[in-house]
Amino acid sequence: MASGAHSKKSGRAPVRGVAAIAIVVGVVGLVVAVAGATNAVNHGKHAPSQAKAAPTTIPPTPISLLSFSPTANATNVAAATPVTLHFSAPLAADTAQPTISPSVAGSWTTAGSTMTFTPAGGWIPFTTVKVTVPSGLAGAAGSDTTPLASAASVSFTVAPGSTLRLQELLAELGYLPLKFTPTSPAPTTTTPTTTVPDTATSGPSTAGTSPSSSGTLPVPSTSPSTSTPTTSTASSSAATNAVTTSPVPGTFSWRFPNTPSSLKDQWAQGLPNTIDRGAIMAFQSAHGLATDGVAGPDVWSTLLVAAAKDQANTRPYNYLMVSESSPETLQVWSDGRIIASSLANTGISAAPTALGTYPVYARYASTTMTGLNPDGTKYRDPGVRWVAYFNGGDAVHQFPRPGYGWPQSLGCVELPSSTAENIWGTDPIGTLVSVL
Repeated sequence: MASGAHSKKSGRAPVRGVAAIAIVVGVVGLVVAVAGATNAVNHGKHAPSQAKAAPTTIPPTPISLLSFSPTANATNVAAATPVTLHFSAPLAADTAQPTISPSVAGSWTTAGSTMTFTPAGGWIPFTTVKVTVPSGLAGAAGSDTTPLASAASVSFTVAPGSTLRLQELLAELGYLPLKFTPTSPAPTTTTPTTTVPDTATSGPSTAGTSPSSSGTLPVPSTSPSTSTPTTSTASSSAATNAVTTSPVPGTFSWRFPNTPSSLKDQWAQGLPNTIDRGAIMAFQSAHGLATDGVAGPDVWSTLLVAAAKDQANTRPYNYLMVSESSPETLQVWSDGRIIASSLANTGISAAPTALGTYPVYARYASTTMTGLNPDGTKYRDPGVRWVAYFNGGDAVHQFPRPGYGWPQSLGCVELPSSTAENIWGTDPIGTLVSVL
């Protein structure tokens, strides 16, 4: 039994020993587990700093011009059309402004990514406008962009000017026998700084150019004795337009109650006419422009400046009337009254003086006239004085004859020497001559 009991004890002892070992191992394991958990927690706290990637740097995008209005190379653009530029990002309020040539009065505004230029009076008719966007145009503060890398330019062409507006301006400046009264004052902005002449001058339309010969009609063979005006003019590339180019509400009326019917018959409101052409030529002559009677960009730019500066015509409005009734006469009507009258000679039946109304386009204090007689022989008349050409080779001038008052010339209107110089002083470039 003792031996058996011992055996039983020996049999339980290993169990107790295993259990103890198990307990010890379990405790050690718990400690290890806790330590491991603690290490895991501590490791987790530092994990983000070890796992975070370096930030990626995205370079700023340069600003670009996305669209332009009017479109590039557009034609017949209305005078009041604004310029609108759209960019790829919002712009700084104080960013550089584009430049415009020819310059006109107006203002730029910036709203977000859009810049707009509004011309104060309108673009100058017929001109090609160039808008240049400078490099360095900057984005708004905080925008992720770089300035415009290089300059960009776009051009467009303005539509022809309004005939009605042209008439309004010529009338307001005193170049027509009519006056124009606006219903309300025409809109203006800043005063232009372009300089144009203040005084009128007279002279041939083109220095050294003789009128073309037609058949046996006399033509001058020498250069004119009066010089072309040399005063500076407002060119289309430098003029500033502070006066509207669009017609304004108002009325036309004749300046003088006794305006001859032959002059009134030439007028057509809103349509090109002979009175307009003479007035344009008179304006061109007064401002040193080529006197072709065409209202091109130079005329418009100079006219708008003259209107803004109120540079009115300083000459009276003169009109010459040649009557082919017997006896033939020439009369000068000036600002409502007849100031000169003379017997005159017109063309013979083989070389008649054309009926109609024409503006004086060239003047000579003295010249030599050459041409062909009706029989085909040549003639050469030196020293013809006080010459004013109005229709091809037809001119009003002095010419010695035994008498006056009937057809004797080869198409010209001949005057006695005693009155020719006085008449010549009343027919500057643009003066209308009617042969009735």
